[in-house]
Amino acid sequence: MSEHPEPEELDVVYEEVQDLYAREGMDGVLGWERLRSVAGCAALADLGRALRFDPDRSAQCVASAELLASRLHPGELGERELEDFRCEMALELVFSWINLKQHEAADAALARAAACLSKGTPGNSFLKGKLLDTWAVLHGSRSDFDKARQAARAALDCYEQAGERHFQGRILYRLSLIEERIDDKEKIEESLRLVSEALARLDPAIEPGFFLSAVHQQAGCLVDLQRYREARIRLFENLDHHRRHGNAVDDLQRAVLEGLSNAGLGRHDAAERELLVALFGLCAAGLADMFGLLALELCAVYFDQDRGAQARAGALKILPLLQSLPFPAGAQKALLYLEMTLHDDLADAALLRRVARYLRVLQHDPDARFGLKA
Repeated sequence: MSEHPEPEELDVVYEEVQDLYAREGMDGVLGWERLRSVAGCAALADLGRALRFDPDRSAQCVASAELLASRLHPGELGERELEDFRCEMALELVFSWINLKQHEAADAALARAAACLSKGTPGNSFLKGKLLDTWAVLHGSRSDFDKARQAARAALDCYEQAGERHFQGRILYRLSLIEERIDDKEKIEESLRLVSEALARLDPAIEPGFFLSAVHQQAGCLVDLQRYREARIRLFENLDHHRRHGNAVDDLQRAVLEGLSNAGLGRHDAAERELLVALFGLCAAGLADMFGLLALELCAVYFDQDRGAQARAGALKILPLLQSLPFPAGAQKALLYLEMTLHDDLADAALLRRVARYLRVLQHDPDARFGLKA
């Protein structure tokens, strides 16, 4: 399957598929002769991957690709190779269902992939690794990190047997995300070790966007460990790669990391600039929880700049938004305490950062407790 389909080709296939669907429904799509081939199924799956920003249409494309693949007969591929191909199509569909949070459908697609794998090429360590890799993502989407970790490590073993260095990097990156816990320094250090190893194996030419995500994960771990100068160095070292391959999400992540790093280094004016850029991006994206937490970080910078009145006014303004979000119960205690200290003119930069950090911790550990003292 092509890893880098031409956008123009995808547009043509998508338009023709949609035209057929509008006129004749799914029967018309499945009856289109161009799709009744290995290449046609692969094109549909590639289109679905390109349309991840539109999860419903993406799933429709990939589900059609898997169904078509199930109806193919040996010819272009041998019987076992065709089962391998069907396994890949089903694994693509698992990701689509995960994006839509339809876990039962994802389970069913993963089961079909496993059945195809058992009938496919014997000893296909690479495809077995992809199945375990996908399984790890599915467990992670359910916050079952123990099972996700087990599946990811099994996938890593398979990729190592297959000699697939780039995919080893991919799974090490996933393990870094699984291990990261902002309230546990040892976990963050392990997460940093894993993502650093991932970057040593990833080929930036194969998946430049994925490589950039790993860079941001590494810089984020360094920020959480308060190793701000190292975080800025990693971002600077990959600036050219960012300019050539980054998208709007990458720009946003970089601005957040630059802002937090500069704040940690006492570069308050630079921190303010970057955090404001990030806040505009978060607002445009409608990410209220991230916007609220980063707004507290910006208000902390205002305290650093001896702009106490502006810091208090800004924090009080953002509190209703944070209180309206579906954080675990412990958040309300922390936010109430912050509100009281703001009204009594007792809040400072350290408290704002502590509350923001605690709210981030709650996203991983709903039972975490907020200490009234640092």
